[in-house]
Amino acid sequence: MDSENENQLRIETLANNIALKIKDICPSAKVGLDISCQRGQITEKISAYTGIKFFGIEPDSNEVAYSSKKISVIQGYANNLPFPDSNILRSNCYFSH
Repeated sequence: MDSENENQLRIETLANNIALKIKDICPSAKVGLDISCQRGQITEKISAYTGIKFFGIEPDSNEVAYSSKKISVIQGYANNLPFPDSNILRSNCYFSH
């Protein structure tokens, strides 16, 4: 079991690395979507590092209930996003755990 400090360091490092990739791939991005964001802790940090307004989609209602209040996290599934098709301009996939 990781200590809280180790967990926070892991979140900060991961968010910083993803933020650098986003800035490289999509330098003019204004809005982002994190699918399966859990409580949005990493997404919140990415938003702070990039200035991008993020929305989170999470299938687990318990995670949504305890999610970050700094980003909008709603319950949903990747195969049925609650956005019109024309709203998603680019998709990138990052996976790490």
